Amino acid sequence: MAYVAGLLSAEELTELESRGWEFEDCPVQLIPQDMPIEDRGRMKMVWVDASMFDVMSGPDWEKGRQSCPRSR
Repeated sequence: MAYVAGLLSAEELTELESRGWEFEDCPVQLIPQDMPIEDRGRMKMVWVDASMFDVMSGPDWEKGRQSCPRSR
């Protein structure tokens, strides 16, 4: 199971909700401390009905640990 969290505009939130997404407020611990207070309420989180490996992507994701400098 995985969650996706991010900063959404009112328009983005409305659009995603119209597509059936259900959002939760993002936990305070996950909100960047340097984010302006007025933006913090726009941080939302959605549960993704998939494993973490199903939703992850990016450069070299498919290559595994050998491509990650921190894992060496």
